[in-house]
Amino acid sequence: MRKTTISVPIYITLPRKTMEDKKYGLNMNSYRNWNFHLSNTLKKEFKRIIAPQLKNKRFDYPTIEYCLYYPDKRSRDKMNFASIISKFFLDALVECGCILDDNDYFIGREIAEIPQIDKENPRCDIILTEL
Repeated sequence: MRKTTISVPIYITLPRKTMEDKKYGLNMNSYRNWNFHLSNTLKKEFKRIIAPQLKNKRFDYPTIEYCLYYPDKRSRDKMNFASIISKFFLDALVECGCILDDNDYFIGREIAEIPQIDKENPRCDIILTEL
């Protein structure tokens, strides 16, 4: 059994020319209000951030666990985060050549674990397990 852990952001900050940088939470509540251009820009930035961790990796029918680490104790719906992170992550796996496609023939189970708190480094650790 082979396990690989990839750390991904739950927030992405994009620079703006005329105002201060803007921080976007990768969650369903925000996603539904983004226009196509912003969504695509955030997805590309997500891939750029995690691509070094995916270099030369290949996965065959992995089980994927999403371990969220929030910045504070505020109550949140973990699936709001896990759904968008899963979407961006699986697309990045395909684009980086780690899997052939992100449909049910190439992905096993997806599990969202009970979230933890990490004030210094909010993130999502994604554990891919192959049998």
